[in-house]
Amino acid sequence: MMQKWLGLAIVLALLAGCGNKGPLYLPDDARAKQEQAK
Repeated sequence: MMQKWLGLAIVLALLAGCGNKGPLYLPDDARAKQEQAK
């Protein structure tokens, strides 16, 4: 029974990570930094 829950937890963790790459950022902050660099 414990292996069933462990397997389910691993699958859910892998699915939650699918498609996530790179750091999170707010687009407005990135735009403001680009304007300051000019």
